[in-house]
Amino acid sequence: MQVFVILPAAGLGTRMVTGSASRQAPKQFLELHGQPILILTVRAFLQVSAVHRIFVAVRKNEMPRVESQLGEHGLLDKVSVVEGGDTRQDSVRNALKVLPAADEDIVLVHDAVRPLIDSATRS
Repeated sequence: MQVFVILPAAGLGTRMVTGSASRQAPKQFLELHGQPILILTVRAFLQVSAVHRIFVAVRKNEMPRVESQLGEHGLLDKVSVVEGGDTRQDSVRNALKVLPAADEDIVLVHDAVRPLIDSATRS
């Protein structure tokens, strides 16, 4: 049995405003303690030994950016970036299409901007 994680991260951040009221920023790219929130979430799941692979679903135009960030942080060996969709459901569906899961495997779907997973949850 393998455990896979899908992190939908294709949101546009239409409710999140930074700096000025006219500038929108997707939450997954905002920094917390000097790192993008998405990277913190990926790292939290990589600390779970049962996790086999993580699939991050982002908008097509953001794929190179996310792949670059994952590479900069040395996280590409267990993380795949897939094209997300217009809705969370579309992003999850796209990730499921490329996920090599068998019937007995476990697939977790977790919000990409929720990196604060405690150690008890990771165990």
